[in-house]
Amino acid sequence: MPVDTTHTTYNSLAPQWQRLRDAFAGKDAVKSLLHRETYVPRLEGQDGEWEGDYDKYMGRALWTGYSARTLTGLVGAVFRKEPLVDFPEPFVPWLNDVTLTGQTLTDFARGAFKEAMAINWAGILVDMPVEGSSFDERRPYLSLYRAEDITNWRIDLRDGRPTLTQVVLRERIEEPAADGFGTEEIEQYRVLELSRRIVPSTVSGGVSLVTDVYTQQLWRIEEDVNDNPEWVPFGPPIIPDRKGESLASIPFFPISANGPEFRLEPSRLLDLVDVNYDHFRLDADYKHGLHFTALPTAWVAGFATDADLRIGSQAAWISDNPAARAGFLEFSGAGLGTIATAKESDEKMMAVLGARLLEESKRAVEAAETVQLRQAGEESIVKTAARALSSSLSKALWVVAWWAGQDNPTATIALNTDIVASQMSPGMLTALMAARQADTISERTFLEALVSGEIIQGRTWEEEQELIAMTRLPELPVPAMEEDEEDEAA
Repeated sequence: MPVDTTHTTYNSLAPQWQRLRDAFAGKDAVKSLLHRETYVPRLEGQDGEWEGDYDKYMGRALWTGYSARTLTGLVGAVFRKEPLVDFPEPFVPWLNDVTLTGQTLTDFARGAFKEAMAINWAGILVDMPVEGSSFDERRPYLSLYRAEDITNWRIDLRDGRPTLTQVVLRERIEEPAADGFGTEEIEQYRVLELSRRIVPSTVSGGVSLVTDVYTQQLWRIEEDVNDNPEWVPFGPPIIPDRKGESLASIPFFPISANGPEFRLEPSRLLDLVDVNYDHFRLDADYKHGLHFTALPTAWVAGFATDADLRIGSQAAWISDNPAARAGFLEFSGAGLGTIATAKESDEKMMAVLGARLLEESKRAVEAAETVQLRQAGEESIVKTAARALSSSLSKALWVVAWWAGQDNPTATIALNTDIVASQMSPGMLTALMAARQADTISERTFLEALVSGEIIQGRTWEEEQELIAMTRLPELPVPAMEEDEEDEAA
């Protein structure tokens, strides 16, 4: 099979991914000539010589971006607080540019989380520039691959456990155009493979050692002798190494709302997106109906068929026929009202499917079981996605530090899972202050309560202590008194 062969799971989910992408992209994508008939089929008779009727039908329809707004809200809820990062001190400056293209770790994590929530599938590759590359600095860096660009993969049993042995990544890069003007986009595939190699034993009569070696191979299209395009290897294989030794695993880490595994499932936002499309189709029908029924239509009876009848304050219809009549046809049925009600129903359903993820708990008294049934499921989607990305991104950061020379580095990132802002009430703040003044709680407990209650934001207890020390006024020395002053004081 050629290198551009796609995985069976990829093939089954790709149509969903396209539907999701278009919904999040908005009106222009949904109404594009390429996909619009998928989302809003033609009405009967809107083809052939009546082709223009479908264009007008689609032009009147309004796409409302409920899907994109919900996705933006979910990302904003997680990143309203900065991720907590623990990374080796010598490499901390790298966090300001984790991609070697100027992207910070927080921005990279935000983009990865957006992919995990939107499509429920993406991947992070830890890579090292090859010698003589265009990168200004040669150090490990991160690359984010979208679902559509992770085209194939293979997992085999190695030493009794599932091991990722192949990943095929589609890339689009820009190179100088052949005519010398501007750039042109080149499509290529990067194949990551874990192959087993036999290393001769140094012990006489010993058994040869079998080891795993991580390699990369680029593929591009070239024309064969018959001018037929075919995929062929581009350049020699790349064997990344650390301290002169090849890597024994593929540093590629999948991310999704399910967890850091190669387990592809439909997006958690697919239901909301499908309702958004239904709302769009209903709006197309509603606007179509309004267009033909909103303005009254004049009718006459008993006039000559060739009579020139004009409408306006300066025109009158006169007939010699005593039985002639005139009037206006005006729509008064309930058909459009039914469509409007259906649209409102869709809007409420989208609010249930999306907005509840961000709503605060009801202030009314609820049983604990009711609260769990009402919120735990929805919130767990966002929190699970945040924890899953934290796990995958922590593994990637560990590889970055390890590849850079640290033998057993500490490298972690924890995304915020407190998705609903709930500031401490004034009453609770007063009670905490009274407890601190009465010395019944420690200063640390008091400050940590202010942090959790979001009175103090973006700082840990230790950072707040340093800030207090920096801003505390120095104690003024007590001036010494002269002997006469001491006598008078006595």
